[in-house]
Amino acid sequence: MKKCFCIIMFVIPVFFFSCIPFPFNNYRQPPGMSGYAIPRAEGDPDRILKILEEEKYNLDAKKPGDPLLLLLYKYSPDAYYIIRISEDCLQNEIKIGDYPYAMASAYGDSGKSITTLSDGTKIEKIRRGKGYKRWIDYDKPFDEQVKSLATAVHEENHGLTSRNALYILSKKVRSQDEIMVSSPDGRTRYTINFDSYYLSRGHIAYALRRSATYALEPVFPAARIEEIIPVENRTFRYKTYIDHKTYQSTQVSGISGLLDEYNAYYWSNRVIYDLYEYYKNEKPQTAATCLQWTSQVFGEYFAWAEFRYWILCYIRYARIKEKNVYHSLMEDMALRKAFTAVDDNFTDLLGSIFIRLGKELPGHLKKYNIEVTLRESTLIGLKGETSRTPLYRIGNASQVMFLDYFLPLQEELNKKEFIDIANTFRTTPRSVLPSFEDLKKMLN
Repeated sequence: MKKCFCIIMFVIPVFFFSCIPFPFNNYRQPPGMSGYAIPRAEGDPDRILKILEEEKYNLDAKKPGDPLLLLLYKYSPDAYYIIRISEDCLQNEIKIGDYPYAMASAYGDSGKSITTLSDGTKIEKIRRGKGYKRWIDYDKPFDEQVKSLATAVHEENHGLTSRNALYILSKKVRSQDEIMVSSPDGRTRYTINFDSYYLSRGHIAYALRRSATYALEPVFPAARIEEIIPVENRTFRYKTYIDHKTYQSTQVSGISGLLDEYNAYYWSNRVIYDLYEYYKNEKPQTAATCLQWTSQVFGEYFAWAEFRYWILCYIRYARIKEKNVYHSLMEDMALRKAFTAVDDNFTDLLGSIFIRLGKELPGHLKKYNIEVTLRESTLIGLKGETSRTPLYRIGNASQVMFLDYFLPLQEELNKKEFIDIANTFRTTPRSVLPSFEDLKKMLN
């Protein structure tokens, strides 16, 4: 069975926000500076963090008229507010003092996406519109548009991560000097920029954004961890986020970029999980309906294992070969708290996904005399190789679960070394992780 994954790439520079941090957010030499030290007031990261943490969005609960947003409002309200914040607050030009830090054009009206199939085939498509609508193909039937909501929330969450702190500061500080700091030699000035990790409505975790051009916190590109990741653990998304040939936020911002993606994939999985109620309540209760939902689940769920593994590999590599970065990571309590919160969200969600697949859906379909089982089958790979793998079976239809991506990383994450790394970096320990074995037991 051919499974489609989407890797969004852009040819128009203003669209880079969804994959890499704005360069001018990380580094800015104000007009008139020649590169020599000019006495200025220095920003205070602790003060800025306090300003950000005290700010809350007060958005009304008015129902949207857009039928797609209405589904999010009804079934995934926390995800809906990612779109609300993005649409209502983050699309305009952001200035601090008189200086523009994020342009309105960053949410532009066109761009090219490249969809990569599991066999390597690439399909290009021009995307038009603004905000979340760029990610919806309105030429397709409504059910296909619904499937695009997870991608839309994922991508808009990237924009919130990169722009939200600057938006808040634009309302709270009077001068760009208040959010800038000099390099040790006094020759360069840097913006003190924070990533905003949206956790739920009213709860955002903040951490200084690390960058190769940012002086406050050391960082190295994610490509460095290639040497400690075995070939058999290099999953589909590895080429996009870790491979040294790619240019992503994970290369520019290292662990900051990895955590941003970890959170974004949490939200795409969360939307899919929540929309189960839409398929259950508003669609015919058939095997075909359920497969519409499970096909989305199985295309995304293993991102939990990928990004958790890569973040822990990043910390492990830093501990061994980049000790200055490792010590900086361990001292960065804001980053550690953000990781812990995102990690708890995604880990809890994965456990809930397995329960829904193993108990809720089978129990619901039993009323319609539709059986849900796991059935082992022989698959033939692209090069003619064969393998035995469990399939998720609803009635007479089966769904591939991409366990070849999930199980090897699940095994790694349950090793003592990675449990110890996680619990050393997390602010609270966590040793029990979701397991495919849990799902198998529920369905046997």
